[in-house]
Order: sequence, then structure tokens, then C-alpha cells
Amino acid sequence: MKFSHKYSVSSPTEMYKYQRTALSGLHQEPPCFEHPKMMTVPTHNTIGSVFAWLFASDNSRERRLLLWDIFSLIILVPLAMMGTSLGMKVLNNNVGTMTGIVLAYTRFLQLSMACATLTLDAGILTWTIVRLQYHFLHWYDWYKRNCKVILLGYPEPEAPLGVQHVSSATVREMRF
Repeated sequence: MKFSHKYSVSSPTEMYKYQRTALSGLHQEPPCFEHPKMMTVPTHNTIGSVFAWLFASDNSRERRLLLWDIFSLIILVPLAMMGTSLGMKVLNNNVGTMTGIVLAYTRFLQLSMACATLTLDAGILTWTIVRLQYHFLHWYDWYKRNCKVILLGYPEPEAPLGVQHVSSATVREMRF
């Protein structure tokens, strides 16, 4: 559906706002309809939720992946540190009294070692950041799914209702 507009829209965000405004006039909600107001309450505090996430029964794959990532870091970080220190020692060689061919070869070796050192360090740093983001997003997804949603403006039920008596009109809390 094409929208014609008099004013220029400079960004996709402004275009989206313009389209939402144009569509809101086409599809009006009935006057008696209102969106339910709700409040999300976490079931765990932030630090406690990390341990709850690790020990949850449905996260055995996540625990295994996190354990492998920790072991990989324990092995890779010392190797990267040794490679970096070796690369820096090669770069600090004194090349003042060498002949032309040996000097060119030594300079090439120094450049190669500097590139290899930077590549190794950047690769390990990138891998670490990607894995941290992966684990953080899985924890955050679990954290959001384990929040309690309270619908505001609805009365509390007088007595606890059995499962067979619960209807959507009487539900006040939902767990995800």
C-alpha cells in the first residue's frame, strides 16, 4: 500500500511513524476496547538469576557450552599471551649491523610476526566477545521468560480457583 504525503520523510523511522499515523485513522478501535495494563515482576534478582539459569533443568546444553567456553579460554589465553610476548621479542631485535638481504628478511619476519600477533589477539578477543554475547542473550531470554506478569486494574480472585474453573476473565497472573 503506497502512501502519499506532502512533507518529505527523511528517515525510515519517520516513515514508519507517518504510516502508523495514516493507518490509525483507517482502523479505529471500538470505544469500549482498552489495552490491559500490566506490570512485569522478575522472579529472581539479577545475580541470583544467573545461578538459577545455570542450574535450571532445561539448560543442560547451555551449561555444557559454557563449560567448554571456559575451558577454551583457560587454554587459549595463556597461548595468546605467550605468542604476543614472543612476537614482541622478535619485533625488538636490533637490525642496525645487518647486510641488505638479511635486513630485508629480518624486516619481513618482523612484519609477519606483528601481523600474526595482532591476528591471534584480535581473533581470541572477537571469539570471546561473540561467546559472551551468545551466553548473555540466552540468559536474558530465560530471565524474561521467568518473570511474573500482573494485569493491573483487575480484581484479585476471592479464593484460589481450581484449574477447571479458571477463565481468561479471572486470570490475574501469568508465568512464561
